[in-house]
Amino acid sequence: MLELCQILDISVNELLTGEFIEERNYQQKAEDNLLMMANQEVKQTKKMFFYENVIGIGSTSIFLILIFMSVYFVENSVLKVILFILSFIFLIIGVSIALKIETEEGYYECQKCHHKYIPSYQQVYFAMHYGRTRYMKCPHCQKRSWQKKIYSK
Repeated sequence: MLELCQILDISVNELLTGEFIEERNYQQKAEDNLLMMANQEVKQTKKMFFYENVIGIGSTSIFLILIFMSVYFVENSVLKVILFILSFIFLIIGVSIALKIETEEGYYECQKCHHKYIPSYQQVYFAMHYGRTRYMKCPHCQKRSWQKKIYSK
């Protein structure tokens, strides 16, 4: 492929993308592509956070509705137990999926050293929290602090 590029007097990048880039515009084009990729990452993270909220609120709502129904509308004891179990299954699955999304999308930023990282699912699951801020140990400085969720590095 390198020989073909030399014969045609184009770069490998131009051959792969199908786009001719003049040498003086190459740096600007590369910077524009990096900015575009960073913006796409932020958009994707925001979209996943929206899905996380929908899943979390939805599973909690289903949990509360099933509990309410079993307490006030169901007379049969066996059916009450089944609704209780079903409600907890919905809650556990919904919260687990929401936490998985929260773990994998975006980054946490240490408030002590400002290191940005992705914690393990276990760290996120067991950490005290309010909203998307969790009390965790930073892997860089090893100090505990309230670490906020951010969209990108």
